[in-house]
Amino acid sequence: MKVGIESVIGFGLGVALTCAVVIPLQQSEDKKVADVEDVAAKPLKNQRRAAIKSKGPSADVMDLKDSLIETYSSKHEKLLTGLSAVKLHELVKVIEGEANFIDGLDYRAESALGAILNELAKQDIDGMASWLKSQYEPELSDKILEDWFRGQKQMDKRTAFELAKAYIGEKALSGLAGNFMLYGNKDGVTTEDTLYYLDYVPVSGGSSGSDIKFSEDFDFRAFADKSLQRIEEDKENGSSLSSYPTNFYKEWVKHDSEGAFAFFEEKVFERDVELPFNDYSDLIEGYIDSAPPAETAFWLTEVLNGGGLQKEEYKQVIQKLYDQKLGGIGYTHELLEYTTDPDRLMAEIAAETFHQVGWDQKFAKSLKSFDSFEHFLKGAESAISNHSPMYEHHSYMVKIMENLKRPQPEIDRVKALFKQADEERREERFKKRRESRS
Repeated sequence: MKVGIESVIGFGLGVALTCAVVIPLQQSEDKKVADVEDVAAKPLKNQRRAAIKSKGPSADVMDLKDSLIETYSSKHEKLLTGLSAVKLHELVKVIEGEANFIDGLDYRAESALGAILNELAKQDIDGMASWLKSQYEPELSDKILEDWFRGQKQMDKRTAFELAKAYIGEKALSGLAGNFMLYGNKDGVTTEDTLYYLDYVPVSGGSSGSDIKFSEDFDFRAFADKSLQRIEEDKENGSSLSSYPTNFYKEWVKHDSEGAFAFFEEKVFERDVELPFNDYSDLIEGYIDSAPPAETAFWLTEVLNGGGLQKEEYKQVIQKLYDQKLGGIGYTHELLEYTTDPDRLMAEIAAETFHQVGWDQKFAKSLKSFDSFEHFLKGAESAISNHSPMYEHHSYMVKIMENLKRPQPEIDRVKALFKQADEERREERFKKRRESRS
């Protein structure tokens, strides 16, 4: 008889131990009270044993279960070797009877259950899987088997995955693929394995992931191209792969900066597609982490001076410069030497404070990098006139000037610059629309 998912234990998700006391039907109310008091007086272990006795497990099974829970996992195999499948099934049911699958098992019960399944699989893996499916609803039996395959140490990940394909459903298999893709090799994931598992990672509306280690010869471009291909193939299901390395761009640009930026410009820039957890700012961060400061300063200013960045990418470059300015490259001599308009760049970096908590105090600190407020204003006016994404909204700038009690003609001049820039941007948008229609 199958047990509903709401009535059995959750494998690997936590712990919730429950115990019930079975009271025999008595004709006398006094006898009932006496029996309850007698059971309540027993130690907890004996209460559990008495509570589950009517369900069939023998005393030796209960003792063995307690030994498994109370000893180190390294001793589990010795305790279980030679037991019959029937006895092992009893042990699984006993653990099930003392916990709640939805709330999950604690690590000791989880370890014991994994060892029991290992022993069953050694005897007959088909029989082990069939028995689980006969006892639990498909979603739950798949979850138990998925967790068991994840924890396998007696076979490599690819072998475990190929074997799992015969026993678990599509949903559980995709979860296993995502796990193996990210954590399949402690020495660094390989190109071959990641491309293989990627075929089983579904496209969805969200994603989970973590930083991972890549092998020295990892082919980042092959993995990136395959990732976009998978998203395109299943785009009706969403725009993100359900599992993905969060440090993919950062590591790629450290190994091959030209290749990483080329991919972004060819495949991602100006397209409504992206890799989960990875955007232009990650490329910048990875480059900054791996290149000498002087080289980084030159490269970043070249990127800014090139004028080809979209608004969001431009902001991300400025954000990285702001993050680096204290003891980093933000205001170094090299950075200002390479840029065509150092006053504007300094003012743009200062404007990053406008979007932060406590922006007025942080901006006041940024002003210390300038000779005077007039020096800052010169750079800000250049940024506004050149339609810098950092000065799209005039409210912060005007409020700062008002708080500092700047002369009204100065404030009016800045307002006029903002108005002119808004009109020019509006005209540019109209021009592009007319060109697209013609």
